[in-house]
Amino acid sequence: MIGRSWSSSLTAAVIAAACALLAAGAGSWAFTAVAPNIWLDANLRSLVARDVVQTSSELESRHRPLAEIARTLVTRIQSSPGFRAAVVDESGRLLAGEKEIAAARPPGIRPEDEHRRRSGTMGPRMIYALHPPASDGISFVAWPLSSITSPPSMVRIDGGLVIFNSDHDALQSIQNIGRAFIVILVALTFGLVWLVSRQALAGALHPMDRVRAALLKLSQNDYTRLEALGSEDSAVTELVAAYNAAAAEMSKVRRRQAEVETKMREFVADAGHQLRTPLAVIMGYVQLLRQGNRRDDGITSKVFSEIDGQGERMSVLIQKLLLLTRLESQEPRDVKIMDASDVAQSVVESFRPLANGSALTLSAQPDAFVQVSESELRESIGNLLDNSLKYAPGASINTVVRSDDGCVRIAVADEGPGMAPDVRARAFERFSRGETAGSVTGSGLGLAIVERAAQRAGGSVSLDTALGKGTTVEMRLPAWQHVSKA
Repeated sequence: MIGRSWSSSLTAAVIAAACALLAAGAGSWAFTAVAPNIWLDANLRSLVARDVVQTSSELESRHRPLAEIARTLVTRIQSSPGFRAAVVDESGRLLAGEKEIAAARPPGIRPEDEHRRRSGTMGPRMIYALHPPASDGISFVAWPLSSITSPPSMVRIDGGLVIFNSDHDALQSIQNIGRAFIVILVALTFGLVWLVSRQALAGALHPMDRVRAALLKLSQNDYTRLEALGSEDSAVTELVAAYNAAAAEMSKVRRRQAEVETKMREFVADAGHQLRTPLAVIMGYVQLLRQGNRRDDGITSKVFSEIDGQGERMSVLIQKLLLLTRLESQEPRDVKIMDASDVAQSVVESFRPLANGSALTLSAQPDAFVQVSESELRESIGNLLDNSLKYAPGASINTVVRSDDGCVRIAVADEGPGMAPDVRARAFERFSRGETAGSVTGSGLGLAIVERAAQRAGGSVSLDTALGKGTTVEMRLPAWQHVSKA
């Protein structure tokens, strides 16, 4: 909590300091940008006012009428770039110039009036404008500062009042810069607050990111313990402790599962080896009995045939169990670089005598090189062909080998009855034989062996099937890439 409080105080201090620096910098910039305009405007107004006094005095000394003097003064003032002027008599009637300028003097202020006010007694801020009488015919008048624009300058002449103003509004420039300064300051303040808050939030969420990353690693069997940091609050510490407890328990479960699987594989391997010898002895004695039996009454032949069939099935089952156990527990043997097309052709040719009316075809693209165990690849292709011959008797069976996008695809497709969705979902499970288990011989381990062999080679297996649309099983293996030495 102390660390969090210190971090919050530091964040607030950083924001305050940054805002102060921004305010100082923006204020300095605004003053630098506006001050020359104010100075220039004041000097130009002073020059125009003096010219008005001198010109009017000269014309009055020549006894020129007031209307002519007014027109002359307006012409001279408006000859200065950006200036507009008007002349009114003592009753406020426009003699020359623009009505808008004549109406710009403070409401209720007549030329003969004199108002002197101090801003401290008026309450609101005051603006000061030139107004007679004063030395050289120029004085100041004040009115409340609202909707600020630069006030008109006024010069008293004999019988009237000269009013002029500049289009270069210095006060309006100050207002514009002030508004821009406020907008920029607010935007920068919000930006700083967002940035610092984001960093503070990121720091606060960092422990949660650690826990999230650790949870993702659980799926990869990584049960590494998380260490709680001293800067983390009690809630995060409790979460880390809960994760560590869960990870430790999962690690124990995983170890126990691995031990059970290892013992099961060892049991299957031992049982398979132990069963092979007595099964071979039994089958040998059956052959002796068959050779010594001279009777041919049909029943005896049927008994011997059933014993032969079941013995052969049991022998195949034991062999496949031993093969699957080896695939799960040992590293691949006889790994070499080979053309999958040649292997597929060899396996297809070996199955032709067993086709029993099925049309076996091969479409193989040459140079489909892979680096895998040759015996496992042969076993996998053989299992796929064996399944098609058993479950799609008399149908066309096509084996396809091709290279595509860095992998070699080996597919066996038949035009048989296909699989129902529930059978398809269990197709790669061990001992899964579908709805024809009673009428079709087999171990139910063929696709499980194909899948495991493909995984050991760094590949995968897919199944495409539907009732009445046949079945296609495809192995995807990484293609071997020849790397030439420079």
